[in-house]
Amino acid sequence: IAPGSLITLYGSKLADRTGSAAGIPLPSSLNGTEVLLGNRPLPLLFTSDGQLNAQVPYDVPVDTQHQILVKRGDSIAVPETLNVAAAQPGIFTKAQNGSGQGAIVKQDGVTLAEPGTPANRGEVVIIYCSGLGPVNPPVVAGRPSPSSPLSSVTNPVTVTIGGQQAQILFAGLAPTFSGLYQINAFVPANSETGD
Repeated sequence: IAPGSLITLYGSKLADRTGSAAGIPLPSSLNGTEVLLGNRPLPLLFTSDGQLNAQVPYDVPVDTQHQILVKRGDSIAVPETLNVAAAQPGIFTKAQNGSGQGAIVKQDGVTLAEPGTPANRGEVVIIYCSGLGPVNPPVVAGRPSPSSPLSSVTNPVTVTIGGQQAQILFAGLAPTFSGLYQINAFVPANSETGD
C-alpha cells in the first residue's frame, strides 16, 4: 500500500450491513465495523458482508510494516501485515473492478477516452487513480482535498500514452474528494493511435 491509498479488504461477516459513507468527512466506523492500521482507525468509504473500502492516512511512514485488522462489534479479525511503499499507483476502471477501460476522461471532464470517443493527440486527458502517495499541502485522510491551493503529489509521476512520454500538467488530489488522485496530461503529438 501507499500513503493516501484507497484499499479494499475481502472476507466474510465484515459488517452488519451494506452501505456507503453518507458524505465527507468519511467516518471511522460504518455499519458496526472499524478498520485499524496499527492502532489508527481508518476512514471508511464502503462496507458489506464481504468487502470493506478504507483510506490509508497520507502520513503513514514509507518502508514500514503495519498490522491491519477489522473490528466488528466485539469481534476482531486476525491481523494481516501490510508493507508501505512510497507509491503503488492504480488507475480506476469504468467497470469498477480493476480491469478493462480506465477511468480516463477527455478535457471536458465527462467524456471517457475510449473507443467511439477517443482522445486526440495534443488533447488533455484526466486519469483518475489511487496510490500516488504523499501530497503537499498535506490533507487529513477522510477529509475533502482542497480546491485552492491544489494538493499535489510529492513523488515524481510519469505517464506514457501510445508508447510516448506525456507532458503532465497536474498530479495530485482531485479537489473536494477524499483519496481520489488525478493526473492531467497531454496526449503526445507523436503517440501511436488505437486503444
